Amino acid sequence: MLLREFEIGDEAAIGSVALAAFKQFESFYADWPAMASNVCRMADLAKTSELIIAERNGEVVGGVAYVGPHKPKAAFFD
Repeated sequence: MLLREFEIGDEAAIGSVALAAFKQFESFYADWPAMASNVCRMADLAKTSELIIAERNGEVVGGVAYVGPHKPKAAFFD
């Protein structure tokens, strides 16, 4: 397992991984297509946070956005 910073070119892979992770909650959302559209844009978090990518055997398998203390964060984090 390799943990690394987000790189340009990771957008599609991390979007697919995020969508797969949220898919199990599809029935909880009244407007799943809208939610899915937002989840697929996980790479956008790299603009306002540290986006850490998990990679195994050259394949993106996860990611997490870290917003440090006292740093501005997107409204949906509140």
